[in-house]
Parts: sequence; C-alpha cells; structure tokens
Amino acid sequence: MIQRGVTWNLSGTLVSVLCQFAAIPILVNQLGPKGMGVIAFSWLVTAIIGALEMGLAPALSGELARRRGEAGAQSADRRLVRAFEVPCWTIALTITVVMAISGAWIVRHWLSQEEADAGMQLAVRMMGLVAGLTLPMALYVNGLLGIEAHRSANLTRILTSLAVHGGGALVVLWHPSPRAWLLMAIIAQMFGVLI
Repeated sequence: MIQRGVTWNLSGTLVSVLCQFAAIPILVNQLGPKGMGVIAFSWLVTAIIGALEMGLAPALSGELARRRGEAGAQSADRRLVRAFEVPCWTIALTITVVMAISGAWIVRHWLSQEEADAGMQLAVRMMGLVAGLTLPMALYVNGLLGIEAHRSANLTRILTSLAVHGGGALVVLWHPSPRAWLLMAIIAQMFGVLI
C-alpha cells in the first residue's frame, strides 16, 4: 500500500514537471521573449501565492490522515473539509480581486510597461484567476492524499498538468498569445478543482 502511494505521488510530481518543461520550447518559440516573460511572471505569481495558503492544505491532509479509521470519521471529515474550504476560497477570491483591481499598476510597475494596455491588464487579471484556483486545487489534492486516495489525487494532478501545459502549448500553436495560454490554464484549473 505504501509503495503504491509513493509510486503514484512520484508519478504525479514527475509528469507535472515534465509537462511544464516540455511546454517551454513551444511557448518560447511561439510567444517570443515578451510573451514568454508574461507566462514566466504568471508562474512566479502562482508560486508566491502558494505561500499565502498558510499551510491549510498540508494541515488538512495531516488531520484527515490522523482521523483515518476512527468511528464516524467520514461525516466529521466532510465538516472538516468544509471548514478548511472557507479560508482557502476566501484567500483565492481575495487574490483574484486584488490582481484584477491592481492590473494596471502591476503592468506599469512590475512588468515595466510604460502604458498599461488593455491586453496586458487582462493578462494580469487572468494570472490572478489562475493563481487563485491553485489554492483550492492544492487543498483538494492534499485532502485526497490525507485519506490515502493517492491514485485519485495524482490522476487529478496529472490530468490538470497535461491540460494546462499540453493543452496550453497546443492552444499557443494555434493562437500565439499569452492570454490564450492563460485562458487554457484557467479552464484546466477549473476542471481540476471540479474533479
């Protein structure tokens, strides 16, 4: 059982990393340095925002694992997940709103664009949504890991990563724009959260 869980966890991590690395040459080739810079900035924003979840996802995983096998744990687990969802979704929504409101400022001051054009502002808003969706995704995946549903957790990670990076690369081949990649990332993250 432990070996199977380790294998699934390793597979989920490895496939996610390989998908991202495989997409980079396509993104660089299709988007050029400026467009790839927007995507790289999106990855940076997502990584930084991951720290804002304040350990909710690992805490949920640990608590679910601790309760595993207790009598009546299943209904208590549902309530626990709901209790963790409230701050997680609140943080995600706050991030999305802050990125949407501060889009022009971010474009001018962080992305060094003299004029905050509407396309770049939209890209920043989309980045906020992508980053915000990663928090509930991490919470749910960690919850699945806590109940030892390694296969479900990692299949969700793998499918989401394939959709974000593989699907994103295909979309960029058809329509070379950072916003096209970001739209695919939003759709894929929503899909992952729903799974």
